[in-house]
Amino acid sequence: MKFLKIMSFASLVAFSVSCGEGNENNEKNNEKIDTVVEMETITEYSEDSTSKKEYQIDINTKMKHGVYQEFDETGLVHECNYKQNKMDGTEKFFYPGTDKAESEFIYKEGLLDGPFNYYFETGKVKQKGVYTKDKVEGKLMTYYEDGTLKEEVMHIEGVTQGPFKEYNENGTLKAEGAFTSKGDTEDLEHGLLKMYDEKGSLNKKMVCKEGQCCTTWTLEDGDVSPSSKLCEAIISGMSEESTEEAAK
Repeated sequence: MKFLKIMSFASLVAFSVSCGEGNENNEKNNEKIDTVVEMETITEYSEDSTSKKEYQIDINTKMKHGVYQEFDETGLVHECNYKQNKMDGTEKFFYPGTDKAESEFIYKEGLLDGPFNYYFETGKVKQKGVYTKDKVEGKLMTYYEDGTLKEEVMHIEGVTQGPFKEYNENGTLKAEGAFTSKGDTEDLEHGLLKMYDEKGSLNKKMVCKEGQCCTTWTLEDGDVSPSSKLCEAIISGMSEESTEEAAK
């Protein structure tokens, strides 16, 4: 969507900066000089005037600097901060027509870096995690709307990698295992996968390799023989891998 740019007004912002030359002159060390930065507020309207952007630029550098906001017909939908054209500080997206945050992130010098949250419209957390230099790192937690934990998944350098657990709405364990990745594909079950019923009782075991899983045990039948040559190869291969890991 194209936006029409309007220069709204200019403002002068003064910053007090302490300066000195070592201990050569104590009076000068305590002296303060006002550095004046001239800012200009810009408003950009969409061609149909249904949305707009408002932000400030440093007149000297022509870079975004300060609060940046986006509006649609319902009101404010996006807000963040810039420092010399790089996002820095808190970024928020809002549910249309409300002041309720839909998501919230932290930027440092243009990179996502810090805790983030997604919210239900009720204000309760839908999902939370941590970014480190633009990549999700550590445990990503997802919740049901009533606040009950739905899923916890590990991430390493932005990739779904490591143990995970899923929960039923009543809080009981639904599944647990581990994820790996292959090329551009993530969320591939790898290793032992356990499945539980709504009461939290174990009812199935599976062995997985890079997303392909074969049942090895069920509550009803006990141990289950491989159903195909593929399953036989997967189970055999993963057993060897487990033995090698245990020997390390």
